Amino acid sequence: MEYRAISGDSHILEAPGAFQDRLPNALKEQGPRIIECEDGGQGWSWEGRKPRSFGLDAMAGKSDFKEFKDHGLRFSDLRKGNWDGAAHLADQDLDQVDCSVLYPGMGLGVAAGVQDRELRLACIRAYNDWIIDEFQGVNPQRLVGLALLPIDDGMDEILKEIQRVAKNGGRGALLFTYPDKMYTDRYYEPLWAAAQDLRMPLHFHRSSGKHVPRGTSDVAGKLMVAGIVLRFFAALEPITHIMFTGALHRYPGPASSRIQPTPAPNKKRPPQ
Repeated sequence: MEYRAISGDSHILEAPGAFQDRLPNALKEQGPRIIECEDGGQGWSWEGRKPRSFGLDAMAGKSDFKEFKDHGLRFSDLRKGNWDGAAHLADQDLDQVDCSVLYPGMGLGVAAGVQDRELRLACIRAYNDWIIDEFQGVNPQRLVGLALLPIDDGMDEILKEIQRVAKNGGRGALLFTYPDKMYTDRYYEPLWAAAQDLRMPLHFHRSSGKHVPRGTSDVAGKLMVAGIVLRFFAALEPITHIMFTGALHRYPGPASSRIQPTPAPNKKRPPQ
């Protein structure tokens, strides 16, 4: 397929059953679900977490500024293209977009925020199966769903999931911007090697993980505009750490995909 316009930062909002339909029965009760909120809206909750109702994060496709709300929206207020792959393709056609790289809605919060390890790992697998099989599966040439990785749950779990995702048709994966171990740590060497061997691009998206600095998040459940600005700089730290460890030189990618440098012109130096 020939791509003319690619959206490199599109988002989904998970379908109500994205997690519940795929979790083991023993984990469903504590797993992520959409529930009623005090303000009349609906939002995601897990392990008894008090939800924040849909708001600005659910505005995709809304054309009337008067419809914009910080909070208080219900799932029925969302455009179907947020959670349905076929409807998303129709939206892409309206926008004349050939392909979209798709980031999670609540998925990153679930991957970092679920306290129970067994439940957390099951949620990551459930999300990845939903985004790859159900959403991306509508048209893998035009929809690229990024998978979650259990970054803070041990390298064995990371490698198991990235290999599983690649086998199932995943074409990219997400890293936390603020993991337990900084990306200067040699701990990540097997991940860099696996990503290279699997041809799996690794992505960052604003502030995510268990160690998000104060000031980049919402305050007391309310949107903080300054945090919106700061979050866009969150990926600078991990990307810089990875660059200066030399990981990009040690793992440049499969030989067939490497970009060969253009030889410099053979110019004679002028006489001194």
